[in-house]
Amino acid sequence: MQSFDFSIVFILSQIFMLVSFVFFSASYLIKSRLGLLVANIFCNIFAVASFALLGGWIAAAMFGIAMFRDVISAYRYVRQTPLQRLKSTSTDRYLMFFWIFVFTVAAALTQVGFISLFAYFAIMAFNIGILQKSVLVYRLLGIFVGLFWLVYSVSVSNIIGVILYPIIALSAAIGVVSYYKGKNRIKNFPKTIKTQRLVLRALRKSDAGPLFSLIDKNRGFIGAHLDWVDCVKTLKDEEKYVAARIAEWKIKAGFNWIIETAKGGLIGFIGTDPVSSDLWKKRKYIDFDNKILSFAYFLDPKYTGKGYMTEALRALIDISRNLGFKRVQFGIGAENIKSIAVVKRLGAKLVGEKLEIDLRK
Repeated sequence: MQSFDFSIVFILSQIFMLVSFVFFSASYLIKSRLGLLVANIFCNIFAVASFALLGGWIAAAMFGIAMFRDVISAYRYVRQTPLQRLKSTSTDRYLMFFWIFVFTVAAALTQVGFISLFAYFAIMAFNIGILQKSVLVYRLLGIFVGLFWLVYSVSVSNIIGVILYPIIALSAAIGVVSYYKGKNRIKNFPKTIKTQRLVLRALRKSDAGPLFSLIDKNRGFIGAHLDWVDCVKTLKDEEKYVAARIAEWKIKAGFNWIIETAKGGLIGFIGTDPVSSDLWKKRKYIDFDNKILSFAYFLDPKYTGKGYMTEALRALIDISRNLGFKRVQFGIGAENIKSIAVVKRLGAKLVGEKLEIDLRK
């Protein structure tokens, strides 16, 4: 009769492996790429501990390497701008090819049979997915990861795998369905917004010149309240700024508009994400998970005091509410009394160091 190992070490290793599976499954339901990387880091930590307790040092080493990869990926993600996250880097491609090469060699050396190829395909699908920029691609490949491991588990009579890997596939499938239903996403703002007297139009490359001219002629007025103005010293600076913000729209890292009168004259600018002193490298994050965003803006001095900014902000606040945002914040300096009065008329109250409008009320 077969004897079963019920030692403390074995039980503890199985608990660690179960926790690892929980993090692995959760990674397919998390909304952000950083979140799924962190989940996989913890998944790998517990997998390393489980295999180490069982004396499976090769498996422990492989999961340790994977953990190191995810730590590096998470560190790079935090350091990157939204634009850098949008673009695939050669490092990502090299890492992907490296993992494919390693497991291909491993499969060849062990002379895996047909069924074992399913485990190989599962590992490949996961490693390709984790190096992609898109959370959706990661989730789609996760379905195949779970199914490939399930087929392999059935073939080798791994009961635990038969139970747990369908959960992985199901979690990934739920993540994909959730993505397409838009439950975890907020749609883009409209590129053109019309009010009674104004037109808010999404930035174009051709706006760099007129926008720089407006800023340059009013540096004293605009710069008194917006310190980022000092970063726009030349037309080339403005062109970089406009290009960065246009690209941000594609990944929903920022939404920005030129403010024009109904007759077509440029009178100002308004956009999400308060601009930091490091103009196009350190954007404030739009919190899509908690549905919080901020607005920064300025007007040509000739058009202040006429209710134009109140009109523009009211339109954007109403759209933000309809898109599902819960709070709108404004990082306005205490000395900017007129701007504070504008947002207070729209219902803003001081919360911590920022003025904030609760859109749920």
